[in-house]
Amino acid sequence: MEQTITLEYLYQRTVSMEETLQLILGILTKEEKKRQSEKEDKDELTGIPPIPNSLAAKLLRMSTRQLQRVRRRYKLTWIERGREVYYHIVPIVRAITNLQLKWNEAVLEEIKKSNRKFPRL
Repeated sequence: MEQTITLEYLYQRTVSMEETLQLILGILTKEEKKRQSEKEDKDELTGIPPIPNSLAAKLLRMSTRQLQRVRRRYKLTWIERGREVYYHIVPIVRAITNLQLKWNEAVLEEIKKSNRKFPRL
């Protein structure tokens, strides 16, 4: 079965290829925008110093005792200063996104606002 190649057939093929390329380009730009926003969020969060135990528990909507029990499972990093425990914010956010945990968005915004670094004049 031989297929005759006509101008109309070539035109249809080029139109379908253009549509496919537009779809691929749209997907790639969405992925790039997503990566950029994740990078900006990560940069914004890496500048925040470790947060206290109570604030981390409030962010994850659990008690401080529950947080202490699950911190190894969620791969959270923490620092002990005397009797106080402080958690790094980036692993908490990573655990929230990877494990789809319940969390309080208002607390995260509060943390970001309270720890903004203002440039010196």
